Amino acid sequence: MLNEVNLYCTLNLPRNASNDQIRKNYFLLARIFHPDKQQYIQPQEANSETFIRIEQAYKILIKRITRLIYDRYGHRGLNAYFQFEERFSKYEEVLNTEYSESIVKVKFLIYE
Repeated sequence: MLNEVNLYCTLNLPRNASNDQIRKNYFLLARIFHPDKQQYIQPQEANSETFIRIEQAYKILIKRITRLIYDRYGHRGLNAYFQFEERFSKYEEVLNTEYSESIVKVKFLIYE
């Protein structure tokens, strides 16, 4: 589950940030807060928690579909999306047939 922290604030970005800005801020913050890099500024546990939040925010905001869901529905929408993805992937493994391939194609067309 995701923390209820604003992902744009986590990466110090405006809501209309480009993917290049997201990537740039992520790499800057990841370098600063990586638990193995700056052990003397804060305790390592605090750095690892911050680093995990930064990493989660980056993974969500860099993908077009998850960013759109987050912008429109917030954390609740993301949690629902991730639950759907988890359930869908289980069925896709079971139904490894031509039918499941067409479902994936439809899913891809909807998201793009």
